[in-house]
Amino acid sequence: MGSPLDAVEGQVAAAFKGQLKKGTLRRDGGTTVDNFGDEVPGTATNYTFDGTRENIDARYAAQASIPDTDVVLLVILGSLPSGIRPKQGDLIQMPQTTGPWHKVRRILAIDPAGASGRYQSYEVPAP
Repeated sequence: MGSPLDAVEGQVAAAFKGQLKKGTLRRDGGTTVDNFGDEVPGTATNYTFDGTRENIDARYAAQASIPDTDVVLLVILGSLPSGIRPKQGDLIQMPQTTGPWHKVRRILAIDPAGASGRYQSYEVPAP
């Protein structure tokens, strides 16, 4: 028998659907080695999700030694394909197609039901 929290991820995604902004999670495919031992870059994969971007309180950031350029990205995890979760080093564009790209610096929190995640990120040039 599963936990009552198992259904929460989908319910949270359904409740927020259409109310948040679309974002893009880009995961690097990593590098491989060809027949000559030279590195070959992998292909990146993009995933669309629902979420939002928020600034970090300046006073808190100063006390916690968080760079002024960092932001928090909230991702509704149920809006991503099953098993795909942002991780350190992933790129996120928020909002999708028009917003800046950010690199995930750290996973701040995943709620107990696994329905949403908060990620400390910093702006990077478009890939």
